[in-house]
Amino acid sequence: MTPKRNSTGGTDRLDRITKQGDSDLRYWLDIGTRNVVRYPRARSWAGGGGIEALLERRRPMVVAVAVANKLARIIWAMMTTGEFYRPKLAA
Repeated sequence: MTPKRNSTGGTDRLDRITKQGDSDLRYWLDIGTRNVVRYPRARSWAGGGGIEALLERRRPMVVAVAVANKLARIIWAMMTTGEFYRPKLAA
């Protein structure tokens, strides 16, 4: 769920989302994050403060990909360390 990188002349640009990796996993992450971005009730359950802020600045599909990328990183970290998910506590 990461953008393809293009670099030339010292300029680093991020292109479209690549299709590398498991297509089924990418599909289910995409479906889940689209629903979280689309429905306010799901956003409140998923810690929607950051999602709300992103939706004010970006299109919903861009936000969905960003949330899917974050979720994929969390899942990968949990699988490699063997730890359970610990949400951040409000300060």
